[in-house]
Amino acid sequence: MTEYRFKNKFATGWVEVNSPPFDMKTGDWGERKPAIDHDTCKMCGICYINCPTGCIKLASNTFYIDYDYCKGCGICSYECPLKAISME
Repeated sequence: MTEYRFKNKFATGWVEVNSPPFDMKTGDWGERKPAIDHDTCKMCGICYINCPTGCIKLASNTFYIDYDYCKGCGICSYECPLKAISME
């Protein structure tokens, strides 16, 4: 495991971090979660491209959402031209 160090803004010294930020599951940060209607989705990939945290994944020729890291920002829902993603 890689160790990271950073200087905090309060000038109290170095802070040791034993895991990179990507290992921290942040899916419980948001109140709402996106849901993909696979019957409406035409696989254009716009949601995949616009997800700022890379939570929309492609597997078995379908998109799915990694809820462990999705913060519920709603950008995918907003950007979907077919409105195949709703926020629940």
